[in-house]
Amino acid sequence: GTDLSLKFDPNIFEATSGAVIRGRIYSEYPLIDVNSTKGLISISGITSLRQSNFNGQGIFATVNFRAKQAGRSTVSVDFEKGKTADTNVVEAQTAQDILEKVTNLELVIR
Repeated sequence: GTDLSLKFDPNIFEATSGAVIRGRIYSEYPLIDVNSTKGLISISGITSLRQSNFNGQGIFATVNFRAKQAGRSTVSVDFEKGKTADTNVVEAQTAQDILEKVTNLELVIR
């Protein structure tokens, strides 16, 4: 399974639950939560018992933001290596978080 926690500036961006489009690497997405007031998005995807474990590359989810004003901003991934209550990728065989690093997105809105 995979958990993704994003942080964004709600003064610069707006997002709704309809702005999150599920990917196809997991059959189930039990959590899609958007808090546009606080600037937080949480998405969880899991493999069902009827599905083979995911192995490879794919799109986990797509998030469409609406710009509210011009400026510079960052969409950041809440991640600390070894921490399990943030963004993580869990390996099926070991149940260990195998995510090593993430990259934040720096944006200029004009």
